[in-house]
Amino acid sequence: MLARQKLIEIVGPENFTDQLEELVPYSYDASVNVHRPDAAVWPESTEQVAGLSSLPTNTKYLLFLVAQARV
Repeated sequence: MLARQKLIEIVGPENFTDQLEELVPYSYDASVNVHRPDAAVWPESTEQVAGLSSLPTNTKYLLFLVAQARV
């Protein structure tokens, strides 16, 4: 999967998952729709976020952002 490799290149393998048990929490939002994502990433820098934001224009995939503060 080209998009999978690109995500790993951007955030690194330690900040990427496509494992079912790790994706389930990202399957729900405030709507009635439920859809498990194909992958989840945890960017650690502004550069990584910028790299991720360019992906939707270069692939067929949608990018959904979930913000969470780390203290």
